[in-house]
Amino acid sequence: MAPQRPSAARIEAGHELTASGAGGGQVLVSLGEAAAELLVGSRFGRGQSYWRRLAGTVPPFRELIATATTSAVHLESRDVYTPSDPLYQDWLAGGHVPVPMLPEWHELVSFHAARGVRFRRARIVSEPLSDYIRYEHYITDESNVADGEEIRWLPRKRAGGLLVPANDFWVLDGRLVRFGYFAGDGEFVEHELTDAPEIAAACSEAFERVWEIATPHADYRPA
Repeated sequence: MAPQRPSAARIEAGHELTASGAGGGQVLVSLGEAAAELLVGSRFGRGQSYWRRLAGTVPPFRELIATATTSAVHLESRDVYTPSDPLYQDWLAGGHVPVPMLPEWHELVSFHAARGVRFRRARIVSEPLSDYIRYEHYITDESNVADGEEIRWLPRKRAGGLLVPANDFWVLDGRLVRFGYFAGDGEFVEHELTDAPEIAAACSEAFERVWEIATPHADYRPA
């Protein structure tokens, strides 16, 4: 049986969900076909940040992931994200964390995983963990693994021999890259999208090198 499309609005990727407030009043992949047509049409592969050049913005993740057919990989390398997030602030204060914590993200990943997209997320972290990364580790089973993501952790001291991009990124199908830019305090700033083949290849290779030596979530014990 084909998976049902989630009807939730405001579906975004991880940290940016609460930081950017993107979306609102739209059904999953309501613009997916249009995004797919533009991304795989004659313009795709020119090695330009096409969406930014065209519209001055990057489509929400729910529209980008609708164009993926096989894989979505995400590399995170910061020690704090969106510290003003109310869910994080509640957790710091000892409050209740709802399950699922991000129902829109749960529905998004579950739907696309069911149609064959493999989600992998690798995190390069400093040890001892920052408060925010401790929070991420605490919620990973319910907010990522249960949704269908594979998660691995790499202590920063074990990443010294790796060359990785300076910014967090998603790579879809090994050809489309979305960079995430954050302020010094961890608050979200903006995204940038590119299909430059050399950038997509470099990010894909960097992710695989991290993934190869990182520890699966089930086996990771924070220092």
